[in-house]
Amino acid sequence: MNTSPRSRSPDQAPLRWLAWHPNGFLINPSTATPWFSTPPGACGWLPLDICAGRPRLTHDLPAWLALLDPTTAYPNLAPLRQLLSEAPAADLPQLARAQQLGHWWQAEQYCSHCGQATVLHPAELAFTCINQHPLRYPTFNPCVMVLITRGQHCLLARHHRSRAGQFSCLAGFIEAGENAEETVHREVLEEVGLRIDSLRYAASQNWPFASQLMLGFYANYAAGDIQLDTAELQEARWFSAETLREPNLPYLPAKGTLSRRLIDGFVDSCVDGDKPAAL
Repeated sequence: MNTSPRSRSPDQAPLRWLAWHPNGFLINPSTATPWFSTPPGACGWLPLDICAGRPRLTHDLPAWLALLDPTTAYPNLAPLRQLLSEAPAADLPQLARAQQLGHWWQAEQYCSHCGQATVLHPAELAFTCINQHPLRYPTFNPCVMVLITRGQHCLLARHHRSRAGQFSCLAGFIEAGENAEETVHREVLEEVGLRIDSLRYAASQNWPFASQLMLGFYANYAAGDIQLDTAELQEARWFSAETLREPNLPYLPAKGTLSRRLIDGFVDSCVDGDKPAAL
């Protein structure tokens, strides 16, 4: 087992391993999944748990992350986006966590205060250095997502970075000094020039591209005409709930994403005659 000071070894042999590389997860040729029953050769290991050192059980089996050498080329890698559409739903939280821990492990090799090499804290999932500067925990970037509704219609936008011309909810990162509600109002005004009211929280989602915590909201249209921020968006328009009920719409986000959950919640509320509620 690895004795690297930037790694933690399990007390007993786990039965499930994910192997992460900056280019993707190693696929087990025997099962065609990213899970292994024995650890692949790696340069570090981390627990896939919330309480460091006490592996959380998944399918009644302890799960750990093997960190592959980033300088080595592996032929059997699958990016996380591909796995999100293929893996069982029960595996998605650990795949997302593994991705974020892998990037964190790779990024925090040296202390930002003194430049010394980092070591894993003996009791916490955090990096420190020999000079005992502040611990470096895995971090995430908070952002907001909002679906604006106007009667039986909702506003969806297509971003320049959108894949396959997909329409989605408006979203943006929380700036220093802002709370989430202020960010929603600012992002809506900046991106489409609209005023909103009746802002209400719906749900959140951890999103590993890269290390985001997304806070989802509904809001009612209040005033204004769409004035597109062309630096961010290609298009924004109103969609009726009836249109969004059509099966297999190719331009909507995938099932399971926060954006799709907000959209589906709105469509369902139009059937029930209520405002969309918390998801």
